Amino acid sequence: MIGCPLISSSQNHLTVDFKIPFKLDPPIFRQVSQPTIVDMKVRSSVKKMCQFCQIVRRRGRVYVICSSNPKHKQQQGMATFAYEEAVYVT
Repeated sequence: MIGCPLISSSQNHLTVDFKIPFKLDPPIFRQVSQPTIVDMKVRSSVKKMCQFCQIVRRRGRVYVICSSNPKHKQQQGMATFAYEEAVYVT
């Protein structure tokens, strides 16, 4: 209780003390570590970064996957699929 008076009495007089808690800061919640998820880099030109990188073609796109370092993952092409929804009027 912040600022609650503590009343104590002795035989002849009455004293009032205000007790302030030691910490007034709110508790800091410990962050739970989560496994990191490595996204793919989207580039116009992909290339191998090490000897363990492999170039793979899937669904009409070129990917680089790496068995040693997940930061080497790459995808060739656009970052969004907005161009697939375009309507062409002739």
